Amino acid sequence: MTLVTLNQIIKQLETLEIKEFQQLNQTIQKYLAEKEETVKQAAFHQALIDSGLVKHIKHPAYEPITER
Repeated sequence: MTLVTLNQIIKQLETLEIKEFQQLNQTIQKYLAEKEETVKQAAFHQALIDSGLVKHIKHPAYEPITER
């Protein structure tokens, strides 16, 4: 993220109401938790590959299930 974008976001924070701050905080906390989980999972997968226990990690294709 560029410094200009970050500064724009910070300026927009000044216009938010308390309820909006709470919603923003919840969204950021959710994002951080998901990001942390992704980083942990990637590190685990890399450790498996480095140890030689697996050759590669298969990632499931998340396709919507259609009704039959």
